[in-house]
Amino acid sequence: EYININRNNVGLFGSLNNGTLKNIRLENVNVNGGSFVGGLVGTVSNGVIENSYVSGLIHSENSYVGGIAGLLVGNIKDSYANVDVGGNVDYAGGLVGNAFNSLIENSHTNGVITGRNDNTGGLVGYAAKSKIRGSYSDAVVNGNHENTGGLIGFATLGANIVRSYSTGRVTGDNNNTGGLVGFATADSVIDMSYSDSIVEGKDNT
Repeated sequence: EYININRNNVGLFGSLNNGTLKNIRLENVNVNGGSFVGGLVGTVSNGVIENSYVSGLIHSENSYVGGIAGLLVGNIKDSYANVDVGGNVDYAGGLVGNAFNSLIENSHTNGVITGRNDNTGGLVGYAAKSKIRGSYSDAVVNGNHENTGGLIGFATLGANIVRSYSTGRVTGDNNNTGGLVGFATADSVIDMSYSDSIVEGKDNT
């Protein structure tokens, strides 16, 4: 799969609305787009992705980039990404760039995740009103700005992280760098989760 389009909602599927994708395997992809860029789907709206896998390179020129989906409003279960994710972006994640009101369960990532702006995570860059369960990241995470985490860059609005962990090296060049989560607001819940990551950062590490 090779896609190079300077527009929004870029992936094998540009968007998924009220649908389900199952048992999809994409290897050695090369995807480059504007905002909302994913190896499988650019934007998921009330959709479900199950038992799917992506490997390769995913690049965004703007915001919201992930190994499987750039923006998720829905569910991802039993899925895996082994990817190099990056670009001139904020909201960069190994699986999902931005998860809103979503469930990510029994899923994991590997590879290298690089964000040049805010909110970079090994699994998810930004998680709001979302549940992360039984998931992990082995990805190396490099954040050039604020909120860099081995699993989640920024967790907020009641984000719930349970039985999840990170092991990849985490490097942050600005505020809020963490082995598991870069920054979590007080309404977030983290339970039975941990990090074995080596962390290097500046302020609030």
